[in-house]
Amino acid sequence: MQEKCQFLERRVQELESTDSAKRIAELEKKLEDANDERDSTNKKFQEQEKEMLKLRSRLCEREFEFLTPPSSAGEYESKEGLFDENSRLSRSPSTSSTCSDHHRRKPTDVKSLLS
Repeated sequence: MQEKCQFLERRVQELESTDSAKRIAELEKKLEDANDERDSTNKKFQEQEKEMLKLRSRLCEREFEFLTPPSSAGEYESKEGLFDENSRLSRSPSTSSTCSDHHRRKPTDVKSLLS
C-alpha cells in the first residue's frame, strides 16, 4: 500500500512538472511573439520617422527657395526700392537652419501620427 502511495505521489509530481513546463513554454512563446511585434512596430516607426524627416527637409528646402533672392546680384540691386532692410534680412540663407532648428525643438506626438 505504501509503495502504491509513493508511486502515485511521484506520478502527481511528474504531471505537475509537465504542466509547469507546458505553461512555461506557452509563456515563452507569448513573450517571443510580443517581442517580435515590438520589433516590427519599432521598425515601422523608424521608417515613418525617416520619411517625416525627408518631408520636413523638402519643406525647408522649398521655403528656402521661396525666400531666396534672385541669383543675379545686379538684378536684385536694381530693385532696391522694392525691399526694405528687414525684408532682405528675412530672405537670408539662415532661414533654412531656423526651419530645421524649429522642427528639432518641437516634440512629435507619435500617437497622432499613427492614427
